[in-house]
Amino acid sequence: MTNPNNTYDTVIIGSGFGGSVSALRISEAYKKKNASKTNDNNKPILLIERGQDWWGDLTGTPVSEPPFCTYRQPDGRSTWMSEVEAFGTPPENPSLNDLPLNFNDGTTSKRPVGVFPGLVETIETKNMTVWVGAGLGGTSQVYNTFFEKPSPNAFNLAFRDPEKPEAADSLLTFDKVARFYDTVETVMTPTEMTKDILNSEAYTSTRVFRAQAGNLKTQMDDPALIEKTKSLPPKINKNIFPLKQMDAHLSTLSLDWDLVEHEIKGDMLPSAIIGEMWYGMNSFSKQADGSMKGIKKSLDQNYLKQAQELGYLDIQCLTEVTQVVYNGDKEHYRIYVKQFHIDKKTSQLTGTTETSYVAKNVIFSAGAMHTPRLLLESANKANPINLNQKGLPTLHKDVGKFWGQNGDLFVTQSTTEFTRPANGGPGSADATFSYLDNNATVDKGIEFIKTHHASPYSRIAVYPVWYEESVNLQNTLMMGVCMDTAPGQFTQQADGSYQLDYPSTQLHNDGTSEGLYYEGGMADSINTAWNTLRLWSAANRDTSADNGTGKTQKKPLIPFKGYRGAFHSNTTTQHHVNQLKEVNAITEQDDYLENCLFDIAFGMTPHPLGGCVLGKACDEYGRVRDADGKEIPGLYVVDGSLIPGSAGACTPAWTIAAVAEYCMAKVADEIAAKGD
Repeated sequence: MTNPNNTYDTVIIGSGFGGSVSALRISEAYKKKNASKTNDNNKPILLIERGQDWWGDLTGTPVSEPPFCTYRQPDGRSTWMSEVEAFGTPPENPSLNDLPLNFNDGTTSKRPVGVFPGLVETIETKNMTVWVGAGLGGTSQVYNTFFEKPSPNAFNLAFRDPEKPEAADSLLTFDKVARFYDTVETVMTPTEMTKDILNSEAYTSTRVFRAQAGNLKTQMDDPALIEKTKSLPPKINKNIFPLKQMDAHLSTLSLDWDLVEHEIKGDMLPSAIIGEMWYGMNSFSKQADGSMKGIKKSLDQNYLKQAQELGYLDIQCLTEVTQVVYNGDKEHYRIYVKQFHIDKKTSQLTGTTETSYVAKNVIFSAGAMHTPRLLLESANKANPINLNQKGLPTLHKDVGKFWGQNGDLFVTQSTTEFTRPANGGPGSADATFSYLDNNATVDKGIEFIKTHHASPYSRIAVYPVWYEESVNLQNTLMMGVCMDTAPGQFTQQADGSYQLDYPSTQLHNDGTSEGLYYEGGMADSINTAWNTLRLWSAANRDTSADNGTGKTQKKPLIPFKGYRGAFHSNTTTQHHVNQLKEVNAITEQDDYLENCLFDIAFGMTPHPLGGCVLGKACDEYGRVRDADGKEIPGLYVVDGSLIPGSAGACTPAWTIAAVAEYCMAKVADEIAAKGD
């Protein structure tokens, strides 16, 4: 419900971690200044969300059955306004090849779905494919629920000024944000799985991963491991850099593990244990009032619920912002929107209408793919009320710059044991890798990157994959910190819109078999992944039975046919194999492929960051700057756009929320003070 004249003190655009934190803390600021209790017709804060309230609890439309479709039977609910599903199934491909492959060079088979404001939007741009969520609670409805916190040095390395990547000064330091990680933790309450869950059949893959990580940890200080690694084909990157630190642990997830136990016992339809995640998870608990609560501790269950209960917040779902304009002191900001009308029973889109809202303050929390785009498009379009003026004051030159993809890579590994990688979710275990000592500084991190063309920090996290039913593969997400963490930017198109432009990542070849590495784009993350996985493979390879052939042998694998690979094509695979032949990195292709154990896919991310970086396009607390570097009154950014491209080799949810808390601790009171 919104007030009849559509006028508010503050409008928040987007309900992800930034928007939800903002909604709660600004509501608390109104309460603190003893603002009178409001009625439904005169609340000071409006939160606008383009997706729907999937569980219905905060908009008075509670569901009577689980609301989501599944990977295996997708429909329009899976995908934001597209005729095909957000994800797809890779075509049949050859075996693993131990080579980084560009996700965007491959093909996927996507099933048709009805056009609908569904959960996941796929944004395909030059050199990069990005997935973002749509729904009340933002990506918290669709992510794996990982809550990962970087080490202080990894955080500070990630938050370097993207214009001065070789300088050790950080735009924001870990010590300023540390206490806000704790604040977020008390709200989201992430926990590890129990031993009973870990030991269940569904989490076989988790146990295999932990055993493999243990093998590497026990061998990481053994010089023989490096020599064994160098013996593996292809003959590349011979200067293998050794691990300094490694830690493997069960992941902390913002998830109701009690419901997972019910799935395991068989008294609830499976969702988590069969790998459902991105299209939503249908496991639920019944509340005292008869409503349903989903298994994910999504933001509608905590931050947004607490904000709404304070009485100062309206929520408007199925509403997409198209432009924000400034009309001076009399009207302040006008926010133009398109509202979607749907039939929930049939999951059909029935039409759209347009309207607008007025506010003194606007907080952009639409995420790193939409906040910078929307700011730039709003500022460069004409004001609909005065066509002789632009919609917003001239923005700072850094708006739309310094976008990154968190150093994300998709990694698939062959294992020596039964895994069933489609089971055991939504996430389960991860391992952290450091190539620096404990007392390393940011300077040391920069030196390492320059020397090795690689990230000094990396993390690998196990999660199920929606398409892979093979029995002996391990599917993971790997992350790192690059020298240039945020090389992407939004550029204007012929139609006036703004789209992401991300540089290509290239295989560098200096003419020798030891000079083969990647550069540009996310290259440093790729090179570290390559190094780490070769160490991992060597530590988990059985060389005891060579059968007199003199060749390194793997332990016998459970047979599988037609591994689909990490979204690549036969042509791409052959291209990379030919490159290796050219520098004598391999001789016989068949012998090389026989010994391969992993696949690395780059050029995609579910973790977009940057585009309105704090200390650059915004001040340290998210106040948007104009062309002269001055604060634009009433205009804020509070979401992942503030972060310069990397969360320090971690999934970014916890860091985005902590940075949002940090910003709100400074600006929530000033926003509330502008209210009537």
